[in-house]
Amino acid sequence: ASVSTTSRGPDRGCNVQPILALSNVKQPVLNTLANMSAGGYTHVAEGVGWGLRVLSPSAPFTEAVPYSNDEITKAMVLLTDCENTFDTESNHYTSTYTAYGYLSQARLGSSNYSTAIAAQNTLLQQACNNVKAEDIVVYSFAYNVPSATQRNLIKNCATSPEKYFDPPTN
Repeated sequence: ASVSTTSRGPDRGCNVQPILALSNVKQPVLNTLANMSAGGYTHVAEGVGWGLRVLSPSAPFTEAVPYSNDEITKAMVLLTDCENTFDTESNHYTSTYTAYGYLSQARLGSSNYSTAIAAQNTLLQQACNNVKAEDIVVYSFAYNVPSATQRNLIKNCATSPEKYFDPPTN
C-alpha cells in the first residue's frame, strides 16, 4: 500500500510506493509495480541513489549479494518521464517540501530554480557514475522527456548506448 497523501506540511502529496527490498518472489514485485504512478516533481538522482542502496549488500538493505560475487550480474532499470524539477509554490518557501527540502533553503547551493536544477543534474551524473563504478549494469528509459539535456543525462547513465531507450510515449 502506498503512503497516505496529505494536503499540508512536508508530507504534502507524498503518495509514493515504499521501496521493496530485493526478492525472488514474483507477486510482491508485480504488486509494487502495479501500485506505482508518476506524479509531482522529479529528482532522478534520488531514485538512482536508492537503487544503489537496494543493490548494495550493506545497510539499509542487506539482501544483495556482495559486489565481488562473479556469479551474479547486478542490474538497475532507470525509468523517468520527466526532468529534474522543483514544484514551485507562491508561498514563503517558494516550493513544496522535497528530498532537498524547500527551494528557499538552498540545500542545493542556491534558492534560484535554474541553479538548483543544474545542481540536481550534477548529482544525477555523480549517482550514475557511482552505480557504474560498482559494475552494475544500467538500463535507462527516458519516457517522453522534453529536455535534450535531461535525455542526455539519462542516456549517459546507461551502461552503454544500446541500453538506453527513448520510447515516444509513457
